[in-house]
Amino acid sequence: MDCRKKCDPEGASRNIDTIVVHATDYEDWDSSVAHLRDDLGKSVHYLVGRDGRIVQFMPERYVAWHAGNYPVNLRSIGIEHVGSIARPFTEIEYAASVRLVAYLVNKYGIAPDREHIIGHYQVPDPTALDANAPPCAEPTPSCESDDRYGGIHHHRDPGPLWDWDGYLARIAQRVRETAFAPDR
Repeated sequence: MDCRKKCDPEGASRNIDTIVVHATDYEDWDSSVAHLRDDLGKSVHYLVGRDGRIVQFMPERYVAWHAGNYPVNLRSIGIEHVGSIARPFTEIEYAASVRLVAYLVNKYGIAPDREHIIGHYQVPDPTALDANAPPCAEPTPSCESDDRYGGIHHHRDPGPLWDWDGYLARIAQRVRETAFAPDR
């Protein structure tokens, strides 16, 4: 895959410990795909649709340019969700995202918590904070209004309508259900 001006093919040296949740700011699949495909400065690993479909845009071993903070990009998987911060996401979309994130949590040993599964709005702006600063841990409205977060472009997605408590509870449940257990 040629990802010039969209990503870095870093290879196996990536230590993935974070998942960044995004919203495309488009209400339909085709517009979301076109935007992600055509924007030369931005890329993402996965897109989850309102109808539950999932597409992988690039291999996980590649560094996608999604967070607006390169050190975060180096250690994370970026997952876009079709929709905007002003409209609730669908149940089918949440269910598909939960399956994907639980798979990634199991695969990479990522802690299924708010320190490691974060919104784009929590990513430190590397021009305002140390690029390796931890994600914003304040309540969602505080993080969304703090210009030191949201990456370099101060993104606010997935927005105040994202159900973090329900999402993380479902991910934790799915991780427990799908964790490998040796035969006894």
